[in-house]
Amino acid sequence: MSIIRTRWAAIGAAVAVMLGSGGIGIVSATQPDAAVAFVPIAPCRVLDTRAEFNVGPRSSPLGPGETYTVNTTSSDTGNCTDIPATATSVSMNITALDATLPTFLTVWSTGAAQPAVSSLNPVPGSPPTPNAVTTSINVNGQFDIFNLQGNVHVIADVNGYYTDHDHDDRYYTQAQVDSAIVDAIDALPGTTTVPTDTAALESRISALEAALAEVSDASGNWVFPGDVAIAGSLSVDKSISAGGGALLGKSLAVAGELSVGGGTSIGGPLAADGDAALGRSLSVGNSLSVGGELAVDGGAAIGSNLSVEDNFAVGRDAALGRSLQIGNDLTVGGPIAASGDVITNGDFIDNSP
Repeated sequence: MSIIRTRWAAIGAAVAVMLGSGGIGIVSATQPDAAVAFVPIAPCRVLDTRAEFNVGPRSSPLGPGETYTVNTTSSDTGNCTDIPATATSVSMNITALDATLPTFLTVWSTGAAQPAVSSLNPVPGSPPTPNAVTTSINVNGQFDIFNLQGNVHVIADVNGYYTDHDHDDRYYTQAQVDSAIVDAIDALPGTTTVPTDTAALESRISALEAALAEVSDASGNWVFPGDVAIAGSLSVDKSISAGGGALLGKSLAVAGELSVGGGTSIGGPLAADGDAALGRSLSVGNSLSVGGELAVDGGAAIGSNLSVEDNFAVGRDAALGRSLQIGNDLTVGGPIAASGDVITNGDFIDNSP
């Protein structure tokens, strides 16, 4: 299947153009089963054992060999109200004060085996001793603090928590991507259900590649044998030729020549650096700018300015919302109506009845 996936990638951009705005977003990501997410919160004090600054249910120091349990998500949570019951760990600053003997403190999840580590190492006469500690909490949101010897006051300030997070709810799985690609291809006009066997998929991809090749000649110009309908803007680096009509919801910019066998309707501006030849009528909602000649067999209706650097020939009526400026001859087969000025640097030939 690796060859097929490579070929899918090769035609992916073109398929996205054919699908318009309904493209597929494919994201590659790992899927850890035990991933957690950190949620920072405004720092809050969950414990202060000093009587004059007491926070939480205890207002006396921890004694020798004592283990004290702290609540973070149930009752008696001090000043901390932003830690949810779904939290699995907490991030804190633990501070030890007024130790009467050299000692150490150990912090861990209530109900778990006490680890053989120290979280702080206060000594008598030392200034307040803080340390950053991250510890798991049990299902009731509790953790324990153990004091080895002597008496010592403890402060616990929480700055964030961790919660279980399944990343699969944000990313597509490989099976979902494969299914989305098949559904997208099935949605293309004239397609049937995409088969799942390798040979049939190869055949369908080859057919799509051939269809895409039909809209581009050897020089990179765009050639459409039938009608062209685009909801948004279209920008073409070279020439564009359509055997049928052209309907665009927004602007059209063509670096080369523009040739359309049927009617042309464009909701936004039309700009062509080369010649423009239209087999039937032309309707442009905004301005029209043509670097070369402009020939329209039918009528021409333009909502704003018309600027043609060379000849302009219209087979029937010409209606312009604002000014008309022609660099060379102007030939009109029917009446011309312009709300603004009509400027032509060449001859004005009126063939209207």
